[in-house]
Amino acid sequence: MFANSTGAIVVLALLLAASIGPVSPANILMLCPICPRSHKNVIEPIARQLVSNHTVTMVSSFRTGIDSPNFRDIIVMDGFDYYKNTNSLKVREQGATGAFENDVMTAVLDGCRDTYQNQEFIKLLLQKWDLVVMNAFDNHCLQGFVFKTQAPVIWFMPLPSPGSFSILFGNFLPPSFVPDVFLPFRAI
Repeated sequence: MFANSTGAIVVLALLLAASIGPVSPANILMLCPICPRSHKNVIEPIARQLVSNHTVTMVSSFRTGIDSPNFRDIIVMDGFDYYKNTNSLKVREQGATGAFENDVMTAVLDGCRDTYQNQEFIKLLLQKWDLVVMNAFDNHCLQGFVFKTQAPVIWFMPLPSPGSFSILFGNFLPPSFVPDVFLPFRAI
């Protein structure tokens, strides 16, 4: 009985293996130009794994150091800093929303402009992409670009998703249950 069961399992395993087709290499575009180094640290390990079987182009503001013939690094600006003209400790004294009243939105708009002024970035529209992986935090100005690629998109969020963002995808997260990272944390 055991020999017959083992034989059946082996045949089933062979049929299953025969039904799985080979994985063909994909042309993947990873977008995180408007993100600080800490956000890029979330996506870089994924790129390191993907280059073993796929072609990966990463658009960012920091060089990765990935050394592979399947990897292309496009640097659209020299670093990205939300607080380049402001003391971040002073901003935090005002609370998280104080950041938006200061340089953060200016930095995001400057980052968008720098990205779209980079000719190497613009030429990416001429390529066919099998997948786009995009930092969803403050890269909204790239959504039109991504739409023009007609490729499937994966958004990643290096922070806990604020309720105002996650509700767009049908996931209601009330701040009373899941704290919003942009609101101050204090005792009532």
